[in-house]
Amino acid sequence: MRSLVLLMLLLITTVGALTSTTSFGVATSNSSRSLRPQTTDASVRERARAALQQLRQGNGDTVWPLLRHSADPTLRSYLISALADLPDAEIIAKRLQRETDVSARRALILSLGGFTKEQLTESVRRRLVATLLRWYRDDPDGGIHGAIDWLFRSGRQGNAPRKFEWGQAAAL
Repeated sequence: MRSLVLLMLLLITTVGALTSTTSFGVATSNSSRSLRPQTTDASVRERARAALQQLRQGNGDTVWPLLRHSADPTLRSYLISALADLPDAEIIAKRLQRETDVSARRALILSLGGFTKEQLTESVRRRLVATLLRWYRDDPDGGIHGAIDWLFRSGRQGNAPRKFEWGQAAAL
């Protein structure tokens, strides 16, 4: 089941562009699309957990670049899934307001699909819905539209129901 969610995230997150070098070992460039080898799936999962721990400790500056599109989206996909392990979605909502990289914004939107109703307080939900509906209407990026559409319309992750139904399909 989790692999199906990761596969879906991989497919959705590959829409888009370029990234930079990060402190977690992923390095890409516009021309070469080179990538330092990532040894195993387990090591990539461990790197995602370490990045999540950095977020919990207030060191988001080292983590947010990992959400940018790269030639190998594995770490990014694991991190998108892991973000739902945060105690609440407030840090995601705040980052969405400041994030300028479109591929990182897509990833942050996708991460919201893993949060529960308890993690998404009413005030955070209201702010997010207003922002995301505006972006759906006005943002020129198709990946942003696709991520918001998936979040608001689809109440499922693979064959299982999602943890929280946003109930915004009619607003799209």
